[in-house]
Amino acid sequence: MNIFKEPVKLFEAISHLAVVIGLIFLIFELKQSNDMIKVQTRALISETLISVSMAFSSKDISNAFSKPMNMLTPTECYQLYGFSRGMFRAWENQHYQHLQGFFDETEYSAALKSWEQLLHWDKFRMFWKNQRKAYAPKFQAIIDHKVKVIEHKIKRSQTLKQDKKILPKNYNMSLCDDIRHKLE
Repeated sequence: MNIFKEPVKLFEAISHLAVVIGLIFLIFELKQSNDMIKVQTRALISETLISVSMAFSSKDISNAFSKPMNMLTPTECYQLYGFSRGMFRAWENQHYQHLQGFFDETEYSAALKSWEQLLHWDKFRMFWKNQRKAYAPKFQAIIDHKVKVIEHKIKRSQTLKQDKKILPKNYNMSLCDDIRHKLE
Protein backbone atom coordinates (compact mmCIF):
# COMPACT_ATOMS: atom_id res chain seq x y z
CA MET A 1 0.00 0.00 0.00
CA ASN A 2 1.37 3.37 -1.02
CA ILE A 3 0.44 6.19 1.38
CA PHE A 4 0.96 8.79 -1.33
CA LYS A 5 -1.95 7.31 -3.29
CA GLU A 6 -4.26 7.54 -0.28
CA PRO A 7 -4.27 11.17 0.97
CA VAL A 8 -6.05 10.27 4.23
CA LYS A 9 -3.26 7.89 5.24
CA LEU A 10 -0.67 10.51 4.34
CA PHE A 11 -2.35 13.13 6.52
CA GLU A 12 -2.63 10.67 9.41
CA ALA A 13 1.09 9.86 9.20
CA ILE A 14 1.98 13.55 9.06
CA SER A 15 -0.27 14.35 12.04
CA HIS A 16 1.28 11.53 14.12
CA LEU A 17 4.74 12.78 13.25
CA ALA A 18 3.72 16.36 14.15
CA VAL A 19 2.45 15.18 17.56
CA VAL A 20 5.74 13.38 18.29
CA ILE A 21 7.79 16.42 17.21
CA GLY A 22 5.53 18.67 19.32
CA LEU A 23 6.05 16.48 22.38
CA ILE A 24 9.81 16.51 21.93
CA PHE A 25 9.73 20.29 21.60
CA LEU A 26 7.52 20.58 24.71
CA ILE A 27 9.93 18.44 26.76
CA PHE A 28 12.84 20.60 25.59
CA GLU A 29 10.95 23.80 26.51
CA LEU A 30 10.05 22.46 29.96
CA LYS A 31 13.68 21.58 30.64
CA GLN A 32 14.80 25.06 29.60
CA SER A 33 12.06 26.63 31.71
CA ASN A 34 13.10 24.56 34.74
CA ASP A 35 16.75 25.57 34.27
CA MET A 36 15.74 29.22 34.00
CA ILE A 37 13.70 28.99 37.22
CA LYS A 38 16.75 27.54 39.01
CA VAL A 39 18.93 30.40 37.77
CA GLN A 40 16.35 33.01 38.79
CA THR A 41 15.88 31.37 42.18
CA ARG A 42 19.61 31.35 42.82
CA ALA A 43 19.86 35.01 41.79
CA LEU A 44 16.98 36.06 44.05
CA ILE A 45 18.37 34.14 47.02
CA SER A 46 21.77 35.72 46.48
CA GLU A 47 20.23 39.17 46.16
CA THR A 48 18.28 38.67 49.39
CA LEU A 49 21.32 37.46 51.30
CA ILE A 50 23.44 40.33 49.99
CA SER A 51 20.78 42.80 51.17
CA VAL A 52 20.66 41.19 54.60
CA SER A 53 24.46 41.14 54.79
CA MET A 54 24.59 44.81 53.89
CA ALA A 55 22.12 45.52 56.69
CA PHE A 56 24.29 43.54 59.08
CA SER A 57 27.32 45.59 58.12
CA SER A 58 25.53 48.78 59.12
CA LYS A 59 27.01 50.42 62.18
CA ASP A 60 23.77 50.26 64.17
CA ILE A 61 23.17 46.54 63.67
CA SER A 62 26.82 45.62 64.19
CA ASN A 63 26.97 47.63 67.42
CA ALA A 64 23.75 46.08 68.66
CA PHE A 65 25.05 42.56 68.01
CA SER A 66 28.24 43.30 69.89
CA LYS A 67 26.43 44.44 73.06
CA PRO A 68 25.19 42.16 75.82
CA MET A 69 21.42 41.69 75.68
CA ASN A 70 20.82 43.59 78.93
CA MET A 71 22.67 46.63 77.51
CA LEU A 72 20.54 47.01 74.38
CA THR A 73 18.30 50.03 73.98
CA PRO A 74 14.71 49.37 72.87
CA THR A 75 15.63 50.71 69.43
CA GLU A 76 18.59 48.34 69.13
CA CYS A 77 16.46 45.43 70.27
CA TYR A 78 13.86 46.27 67.63
CA GLN A 79 16.59 46.55 64.96
CA LEU A 80 17.98 43.13 65.87
CA TYR A 81 14.50 41.65 65.92
CA GLY A 82 13.81 42.98 62.41
CA PHE A 83 17.20 41.89 61.13
CA SER A 84 16.87 38.37 62.54
CA ARG A 85 13.32 38.07 61.18
CA GLY A 86 14.56 39.01 57.71
CA MET A 87 17.41 36.53 57.99
CA PHE A 88 15.10 33.72 59.12
CA ARG A 89 12.75 34.45 56.20
CA ALA A 90 15.68 34.29 53.78
CA TRP A 91 16.71 30.95 55.31
CA GLU A 92 13.15 29.64 55.12
CA ASN A 93 13.06 30.61 51.45
CA GLN A 94 16.30 28.72 50.81
CA HIS A 95 14.83 25.71 52.58
CA TYR A 96 11.61 25.91 50.56
CA GLN A 97 13.49 26.31 47.26
CA HIS A 98 15.61 23.29 48.19
CA LEU A 99 12.48 21.22 48.85
CA GLN A 100 11.11 22.28 45.46
CA GLY A 101 14.34 21.22 43.74
CA PHE A 102 15.44 24.72 42.76
CA PHE A 103 18.33 24.93 45.24
CA ASP A 104 20.73 22.02 44.82
CA GLU A 105 22.25 19.90 47.58
CA THR A 106 25.69 21.55 47.44
CA GLU A 107 24.26 25.05 47.79
CA TYR A 108 21.85 23.97 50.50
CA SER A 109 24.62 22.28 52.47
CA ALA A 110 26.68 25.48 52.35
CA ALA A 111 23.63 27.47 53.46
CA LEU A 112 23.14 25.15 56.44
CA LYS A 113 26.72 25.77 57.54
CA SER A 114 26.18 29.50 57.26
CA TRP A 115 23.03 29.26 59.37
CA GLU A 116 24.94 27.34 62.04
CA GLN A 117 27.56 30.08 62.24
CA LEU A 118 24.95 32.75 62.90
CA LEU A 119 23.07 30.55 65.35
CA HIS A 120 26.16 30.45 67.54
CA TRP A 121 25.25 33.99 68.59
CA ASP A 122 23.03 33.87 71.64
CA LYS A 123 20.93 36.76 70.32
CA PHE A 124 20.11 34.87 67.14
CA ARG A 125 19.05 31.81 69.12
CA MET A 126 16.95 33.95 71.47
CA PHE A 127 15.19 35.70 68.58
CA TRP A 128 14.62 32.32 66.91
CA LYS A 129 12.94 30.96 70.03
CA ASN A 130 10.68 34.02 70.16
CA GLN A 131 9.77 33.89 66.46
CA ARG A 132 9.90 30.20 65.56
CA LYS A 133 6.12 29.67 65.39
CA ALA A 134 5.91 32.14 62.48
CA TYR A 135 7.72 29.69 60.17
CA ALA A 136 6.87 26.45 58.39
CA PRO A 137 6.99 23.32 60.60
CA LYS A 138 9.68 21.55 58.54
CA PHE A 139 11.88 24.63 58.67
CA GLN A 140 11.22 24.99 62.41
CA ALA A 141 12.36 21.42 62.96
CA ILE A 142 15.68 22.03 61.16
CA ILE A 143 16.50 25.23 63.02
CA ASP A 144 15.29 23.82 66.35
CA HIS A 145 17.62 20.87 65.89
CA LYS A 146 20.56 23.13 65.04
CA VAL A 147 19.86 25.32 68.09
CA LYS A 148 19.66 22.25 70.32
CA VAL A 149 22.99 20.90 69.00
CA ILE A 150 24.71 24.28 69.37
CA GLU A 151 23.41 24.80 72.91
CA HIS A 152 24.56 21.28 73.83
CA LYS A 153 28.05 22.10 72.50
CA ILE A 154 28.11 25.37 74.43
CA LYS A 155 27.04 23.64 77.62
CA ARG A 156 29.69 20.98 77.06
CA SER A 157 32.32 23.67 76.45
CA GLN A 158 31.38 25.39 79.71
CA THR A 159 31.68 22.05 81.50
CA LEU A 160 35.14 21.59 79.97
CA LYS A 161 36.17 25.01 81.26
CA GLN A 162 35.00 24.07 84.76
CA ASP A 163 36.73 20.67 84.56
CA LYS A 164 39.95 22.39 83.53
CA LYS A 165 40.05 24.13 86.90
CA ILE A 166 40.13 20.82 88.82
CA LEU A 167 42.52 18.85 86.58
CA PRO A 168 46.15 18.28 87.59
CA LYS A 169 48.58 20.92 86.32
CA ASN A 170 50.42 18.47 84.07
CA TYR A 171 47.20 17.41 82.25
CA ASN A 172 47.26 18.22 78.52
CA MET A 173 44.28 20.47 77.73
CA SER A 174 45.22 21.17 74.11
CA LEU A 175 42.39 18.95 72.82
CA CYS A 176 39.87 20.69 75.06
CA ASP A 177 41.24 24.08 74.08
CA ASP A 178 40.88 23.14 70.39
CA ILE A 179 37.26 22.16 70.97
CA ARG A 180 36.57 25.35 72.91
CA HIS A 181 38.04 27.51 70.13
CA LYS A 182 35.94 25.71 67.51
CA LEU A 183 32.80 26.27 69.54
CA GLU A 184 33.38 29.96 70.16
